[in-house]
Amino acid sequence: SRKTDTQVERLQNLVRDNFALFIKCSEGIDIFGSNASDSQGMKQLSNQFTTLDNLADSCSDQARKSFKPLLDNTNEVRKVQSALAVLQRVAPLLTVPGLMRQHIENANFSAVVKAYRKILVIDKYHFDVELLRYVRTKAGEAAQDARHDLELILADETSSANSLLDAIRDLGELLELLEKEDDLDGSANKGSSGGSTPRSSGQNSSEGVFTIDKHRIRVRNYPPALACLLLQCTHFRSLVEKAIS
Repeated sequence: SRKTDTQVERLQNLVRDNFALFIKCSEGIDIFGSNASDSQGMKQLSNQFTTLDNLADSCSDQARKSFKPLLDNTNEVRKVQSALAVLQRVAPLLTVPGLMRQHIENANFSAVVKAYRKILVIDKYHFDVELLRYVRTKAGEAAQDARHDLELILADETSSANSLLDAIRDLGELLELLEKEDDLDGSANKGSSGGSTPRSSGQNSSEGVFTIDKHRIRVRNYPPALACLLLQCTHFRSLVEKAIS
């Protein structure tokens, strides 16, 4: 058929175009056939292959020894890169304690509460990163200092009405957060750094306890609004008594 004739013609053209290559292949087969009958030649060839295998194994061992420091450094670099990636993700949390201190110094207690709320995403009981536990502890100390400053505002007879209302609101929100974290009773020995804010420095009263004309009031026994009312009423009564006397 015409298809068969075409295939035969292609084979003829293939042989014609590569005739020299076919001759060389034929001669190579003859050489291997003659060497196969020569046991001595095969033995030499086997020895050569064995020598080449030994050289290859030696080169492989040397390469492993030479590149081992490089591979170790690569692993260390990957570990460092992984640690840096983690730090970049938690970087906003690492700055929270410092921001809380700045807000306390500026008497911006609403911002203190907002910043402290962010830090509570760190589980203080089930988190394995020591750095984040440290950050959380420092944020808790700042929260206790903010609590003390807010109590001082409530107890200050010179505080304006707006200041008192803002302090009641911020202290109430802060107490809710501290209560959720089981840190509501954090005192100077536990959660506060003690006298570390501009407002609380120089104060002789214990945290949460104020004495006004021999009247001792523990504001932490009452809600912020009621504590403010007791403190300011005591101040008012003291002023009235002084005016009468």
